Amino acid sequence: MTGLIVRRGEDDFEDLPLGNRDAILANYFDIGIHEYEGRQAHRVVLLFELADRRSDGKRFLLSKEFTACLNRQAFLYLFLVDWRGVDFTPAELKGFEMNRLLGKPATLRLGHQVNEKTSRAYTEIDAIFRALRSAEPMKVETPPEYIPPWVQRRIDAQIIPGYPRTLPDMPDQEEALSDAIPF
Repeated sequence: MTGLIVRRGEDDFEDLPLGNRDAILANYFDIGIHEYEGRQAHRVVLLFELADRRSDGKRFLLSKEFTACLNRQAFLYLFLVDWRGVDFTPAELKGFEMNRLLGKPATLRLGHQVNEKTSRAYTEIDAIFRALRSAEPMKVETPPEYIPPWVQRRIDAQIIPGYPRTLPDMPDQEEALSDAIPF
């Protein structure tokens, strides 16, 4: 046996830059009800555009999936509080409008994780923060109708087919960029 390690094939993706990166929320998706940690859970996906660009000139896209829950222990709740920099008000907790997030800037901390099944490394959002005031303003470039293939597969695989979902209308970009956080 030799110590030679070979590449199995060409990757069809480019490595995302690690560390703290400027980003903007391009879209969110209600992907329906799925089995998650042994129970049924309503799941959502947040899709971010990074300020960094791929070799073809398009922005890198990165997403994160959550259970659609704003209980104080829920990952979505903690993620949004970190992003906003303030806690939710009691009124917001009664019904937070996800459309308020579209077009909002953020600083994402990106790191590598390893898929336990395939042993392949991938880039993941480790943390989110309010965007730095010095960050260049960004506008969403991804068309609002774009659904990443893996998100479409999750929508198609939901436990309750046809679970009601609506894709949001994009807010006016100038208005979205000028809104003061918290959003």
